[in-house]
Amino acid sequence: MKWREVSKRVEEISNQLSPLCGVELVGVARRELDLALKLEVLLFPVVNTDVIERALYPEITIELEDTEVLFGTDHAIGVPVELYRCSIRTRGSALLSLIGSRSYYRNLQFKAKDKGYELRREGLFKESDCVASETEEEICKHIGVKWVEPRYRTRRGAGRRLADVQSYVGGRVHRTKKKVPRIEIIAGEGKINIVWFGLGQFYRMFLYEPDGSHTSKDFIEPGDAPMLIQNWLRGGVSRSDEKC
Repeated sequence: MKWREVSKRVEEISNQLSPLCGVELVGVARRELDLALKLEVLLFPVVNTDVIERALYPEITIELEDTEVLFGTDHAIGVPVELYRCSIRTRGSALLSLIGSRSYYRNLQFKAKDKGYELRREGLFKESDCVASETEEEICKHIGVKWVEPRYRTRRGAGRRLADVQSYVGGRVHRTKKKVPRIEIIAGEGKINIVWFGLGQFYRMFLYEPDGSHTSKDFIEPGDAPMLIQNWLRGGVSRSDEKC
């Protein structure tokens, strides 16, 4: 199922339901992957949800009402459809949960737990108090991570991020024994490895001297990599892990 086909269909649904209901594409298709086998849509209506959903899909069946999921078939593009629903108040937390990927969302939950929070589809909670739920950005700010576009919330995200750096500095992309992708560059008599830390949302450049010793440098923008490499070759990189 092509992403453009899915996004066009969601736009049609949005136009059909506006202004009574907001519509967001979620799941694999939202991450712009052509691997989606179903259409997953989040609705946040301002009127009764059953009225909206049954007007859109008259034959829809309720199979998991307790998790607020409705299953059916979208005959316009001939694929299964899953309709999720939430209030406007919990839209942000619902999007984080439903867009995925599963590993990305679990990482956010672990990060939230380290900060003393609990991240659920209903919101970000501090004990019994909801501290954020309306927007993804608000939740990420409380957790202490940078908000990222859905297309990077996947294991393929690291490869795409490294490709951005590779367009500036070249080199070859390898994978470690733990299948973590990295860029390897031979620079003078030394070697450089660059990896992407998805949860922290930064790159780390490891600068290896000919004698095997190394330093590291963190950076955020792909375009910063050439300058860091040039400074290192000139002996200008400090032996610290400061972010630039």
